[in-house]
Amino acid sequence: MIPERRKYIADVREATYSFLDKHNFSYVPGKSNCFMIDVKRPVGEVISALQSEKIYVGRRWPVWPTHMRVTVGLAEEMKKFQDAFRKVMASGRAR
Repeated sequence: MIPERRKYIADVREATYSFLDKHNFSYVPGKSNCFMIDVKRPVGEVISALQSEKIYVGRRWPVWPTHMRVTVGLAEEMKKFQDAFRKVMASGRAR
């Protein structure tokens, strides 16, 4: 069961990386269940804007003021994240 779960997480993570690549978002890949996205603006603003879309991501990292930690969830959850993230990044609400 653990190998299947690891494969599932890896597959969802890789699909999310493909989404980020397709839309030219910069990120720091991880090998676990999380990774960092460089939102190229104060990360707190992006986190707040995502919360208004009912998407909750990781905390701020003071040493990386423009990076947001994202935990890999289920495929359906990550699709919702992708939709909200594109909307927030395109809308300027996080500026």
